[in-house]
Amino acid sequence: MAGSLDRIKFAETLVESDPDEAHRIGCAVLDDEPDNALALFLIAYIYSKAELYGLAYAINKRIVQLAPHRDQAWCNLGMCLESMDRHAEARECFEQAAKRDPKNAAYPANI
Repeated sequence: MAGSLDRIKFAETLVESDPDEAHRIGCAVLDDEPDNALALFLIAYIYSKAELYGLAYAINKRIVQLAPHRDQAWCNLGMCLESMDRHAEARECFEQAAKRDPKNAAYPANI
């Protein structure tokens, strides 16, 4: 996992300047570890930035299954749903995020 973590951290530095390379690295990590939540998170973020919300939604949904304790995963899922005009489902996700991190002021603002 340490090698995977290093590769993901490097890929994160490329998201803005070279999202294709960041995506390639994330996919390579998933080839080795298909349930790597960090690699999935990276790829979902890239898809969201590219406004590919259906793909980002599907990946974020898997992240929530793998790491239901992660508030950011719930928030990202909610953001995808908002972008797809699925507001009631998005609200539920933001509520889940707020439950997991009640100190984060951004979550209640999304609800």
